[in-house]
Amino acid sequence: MGLSAGSAAAQNHDAGARPSGAIEIEQPMLIDQPGLGFRLPPGFRATVFHQGIENLRFFAVSSENVVYVIRNKRGLFGPGLYALKDDDGDGVADRAEGFGNFAGSGIAIRTDEEGREWLYASATREVFRWQLRPGDLAPSGRRERVVHGFPRNGVEHPWKPIAFDGEGGMYIMVGAPSNACMEQRRTRGSPGMDPCPQLERQAGVWRFDADRLNQRQEDGEHFATGLRNAIAFAWSTRQDGLYAAQHGRDFLNRYFPELFTQREGAELPSAWRALFRNADFTAASAVMPMMGMLDDHDYGTNDCYLGDPKFEMWKGYAKGLFLERFGVSMDDERRSRAG
Repeated sequence: MGLSAGSAAAQNHDAGARPSGAIEIEQPMLIDQPGLGFRLPPGFRATVFHQGIENLRFFAVSSENVVYVIRNKRGLFGPGLYALKDDDGDGVADRAEGFGNFAGSGIAIRTDEEGREWLYASATREVFRWQLRPGDLAPSGRRERVVHGFPRNGVEHPWKPIAFDGEGGMYIMVGAPSNACMEQRRTRGSPGMDPCPQLERQAGVWRFDADRLNQRQEDGEHFATGLRNAIAFAWSTRQDGLYAAQHGRDFLNRYFPELFTQREGAELPSAWRALFRNADFTAASAVMPMMGMLDDHDYGTNDCYLGDPKFEMWKGYAKGLFLERFGVSMDDERRSRAG
């Protein structure tokens, strides 16, 4: 979600005195305010943290509670990043300082083994960092280039989200330069290419050394492939793994109207359509509430990377997470049976 009118700070209602300008919510309701439109549960309130900076995309917060934001568009002039600080704790930024001559989406903060704090931010083809020193608003140190040489994506998914694994690894998402690797770009009836040549350098995740400067894409490890455009992107220290939520393909109804209704085009990945019309699946879903679904990216065909030990391992790992989510005991037969 873009924050075109600025960011909003949500605070617990029991956390002290009501800040100036806060919107107090006693019951869930829609906040009717220009640029904002969301619901808050009882006991929470929101303030407009800052206004006046357009095209804000993502943010990160330092150990000194400085909020760093990056713009995905900046025009010909003006900074691409801003540092915002609430000095008096009222939920509203008192200072704002711009810096950086590029726009993008990736922004993250990392503390290295020596205890130094670094701000990382990505343009469409490069990743930079600044050291954050005590008392800094905008970074006072010089900018360093960490990675460069990513391919040009044009207007199709050029953003580079950033995540860190806590062991010196930096993960960068490289989006697909297309809707779905179609033979003719965004053309009705055009099939996808198989194999897709874009997967070689795009539509995937690369892992780099977070402390090494001036790396190129080919210096990184091709960590994951087949992700169209994963913008929500984070490392879980608890699960010791990378989590991503991707934007699915566009306009199934527009490009293939003979196969998909408008609703199906909006709601279903293409292969799920056949599964939801499978007689056995339909009969089961009619009598048994569906609380969740485990998928290993094969949409029910059970042929995901058969024979590849690496992907079989991750398939088993995903199955374990699914069973844990629903409290299945370790001696349950579902833990050991195939499928």
